[in-house]
Amino acid sequence: PEHYYTYIITQNDKMMDCVNQFHNILNSMPESQAAFDVAKDAVRDLPGSENLVALIDFLLSPNEEAQEDEKEKTEKPASDASEQGEDKQ
Repeated sequence: PEHYYTYIITQNDKMMDCVNQFHNILNSMPESQAAFDVAKDAVRDLPGSENLVALIDFLLSPNEEAQEDEKEKTEKPASDASEQGEDKQ
C-alpha cells in the first residue's frame, strides 16, 4: 500500500473540495516515462544516493536473475560472520 503525507492549506469552507480534488489527482495520476526518467536522473545526482539508486534499479529490473544477483550482493551471508568469529579465537 502507498502512504503519503501532505498539507492542504485552504479556507475552512473549501477544505472538502480540496481534499476531494487531491484524492482525484492521486487516483488518476498521469504516467509519463520521460518525467520519471528525469526524476531518476535527479536522484542519481544527489550526494550519497548510491543505495537509493541501486534500490530503484533493483525494483525496476524486469529480469529476476538480475534481482537475485543484486540481492546476493546486498546481503551478507551469516556463514561469513561465523567464520570470522572463529578466526579471531
